[in-house]
Amino acid sequence: ARLKDRPEAVPPLASFFLFQLGFLIYYTFILVLMQRVYGFGTAGIGLFSVVMGVGFMAGSAFCYGPVAGWLKEERKIAIFGHAICGTLLIASALPVPAMGQMALTVLICIANVFGYVSLLTAASSRVPETERGWVLGLSAAGVAVCVFLSGFLTRLLTHLPVESFLVLGGVLVLLAILPALAIRPVAETAPA
Repeated sequence: ARLKDRPEAVPPLASFFLFQLGFLIYYTFILVLMQRVYGFGTAGIGLFSVVMGVGFMAGSAFCYGPVAGWLKEERKIAIFGHAICGTLLIASALPVPAMGQMALTVLICIANVFGYVSLLTAASSRVPETERGWVLGLSAAGVAVCVFLSGFLTRLLTHLPVESFLVLGGVLVLLAILPALAIRPVAETAPA
């Protein structure tokens, strides 16, 4: 299957790419910030990663279901998640105490779940069942590109403050709202 033959899958995939790029920039650079600004060593970075995991687990196990029940559409869930996640990513560039960064990362990871799950659901539900693996493969390839790009940006740390990358990540997540706005309800896009 070709993406041009499944245009209804493009908005959720485009939103997913921008959202993941923004989040992975955050993930890469928040660890640098925690080392440079807050003096976290290996154990501290490990603890920070555990806290992120708690946010992902809370988002998946306790928060996604109620939000999905409230908003009812993948488009609305993704936009809600992007708005929260992007805003909090930008807030992470502010000079807050280390515990504040820990609290922010829990909330960021919870909001991340809203975008991640809803966009993958939206993209895969807009193609025939036999092509859902293809859509998930595109998503995984997009994440791989995002990991590469966010890692590549670390070369700029000698020229720009780490906080600027956190803001960039937040702006990209907020920009992911634009393609999400074009996601139509499933009934209008039922695959042939």
